[in-house]
Amino acid sequence: MTLISVDPSYNSIETPELTIKTPNYESLVSYFIVSTATLLVYDYCLTLDLECEFVWSNLRRWSNALYLIQRYLPFLDMMLLLTSTFASDFGEKYCYIVLDASLWLHTGGICLSEVVLSMRVWAISRDRFQQHFVYILSASLVGFLIAALTVTDVPLPEPLRGCLHTQNPIGFALGFGILVLYECGCFLLIVHPAISQFKNKKLSYLYNPVYRDGVFQYILFFVMNGINIAMVFGISTGLGYICMPLMRVLHSITTSRIVLHIRQAMDTSVTYSDGGSPIFDISSQSDVDRSILFRAVHSTETEA
Repeated sequence: MTLISVDPSYNSIETPELTIKTPNYESLVSYFIVSTATLLVYDYCLTLDLECEFVWSNLRRWSNALYLIQRYLPFLDMMLLLTSTFASDFGEKYCYIVLDASLWLHTGGICLSEVVLSMRVWAISRDRFQQHFVYILSASLVGFLIAALTVTDVPLPEPLRGCLHTQNPIGFALGFGILVLYECGCFLLIVHPAISQFKNKKLSYLYNPVYRDGVFQYILFFVMNGINIAMVFGISTGLGYICMPLMRVLHSITTSRIVLHIRQAMDTSVTYSDGGSPIFDISSQSDVDRSILFRAVHSTETEA
């Protein structure tokens, strides 16, 4: 990570066209950061009642602690981003501290959300998950090493406002591209039983939050990652900062909503039936019931 500074000996005429446009996108990046922070607060207000009912009412469970960490880290992350974007006259040391903290929160928050999502995939596709997890993880690590060895930093021609996170956005975008490899594997593991149960009409209140929302969540992630990578490589490296905060927040928002809606659905203890007899059987339901992460607080099961 480096702080942008003016180099008098730097010949801006020779700067690549994509790089020299970076200062022109400064305001656009700022607008997206503010919009992302607004979205985070708005979604929090919409789901606060469910969170109080299914999470805050039972804080002794480690799964609730994991949920709360991945839920509230984006607030601290966005505060640091807003401060580093709009504040001025910061010293170099302060900028390094703020931006390093923001980077770790950014990365750590997404990893926590992925842990929660992976536990969901494991609960509904346990056998397939165990068989393919090593291959998915290995492909992701290999891709990350290739990206780290082949991508080089691109200097920026002039300083921007405040502290700008100038760790190579192309490398950061590739990091998100590697994340797509892992998410593709999880997507395949969840879409197969989703289609199978839909064809067999084996639906319950768990189908929508577990399968439907899960499939659309991964589709949203793929689209956002594709847009981010396309903008970085096709338009300007400066645009790499537009989607990254939004993707960070969307990971937390969608993961939190899925967990809350699963617990809400399980709390109803109602299944669709055909002729009065239940027809829902998840590879599914018994596995999800055994998952401490998704078990409803008001379930008939009691914790020791």
